Amino acid sequence: LDDLLERLGADITQGLDEQTITKKKKEHGRNKVHVSADGFNEFPHFKEVPAVASTLREGRQKEILAEELVPGDIVTVQAGQRVPADARILECSTDLRVEMET
Repeated sequence: LDDLLERLGADITQGLDEQTITKKKKEHGRNKVHVSADGFNEFPHFKEVPAVASTLREGRQKEILAEELVPGDIVTVQAGQRVPADARILECSTDLRVEMET
């Protein structure tokens, strides 16, 4: 876990800082599924990505637009919520259940 957090420039208790977020936005762009001009969606199973995400940034929990997430953001998801981006689970309850759309 420590190696992953170091590679992503993240801190599990503080999240990302603004300087890192700005750099990652320039490098990776927005967290969006791209649809081509002819309507082709490379990931058609991503139908209902939530518009808002809860993330830890600079030591504070913040609600942000899901498309503003960057690699390394620490995201909090509650029971019944959809995951707002490709994510790794760092910590969870013992009764975690996942339903994947196909």
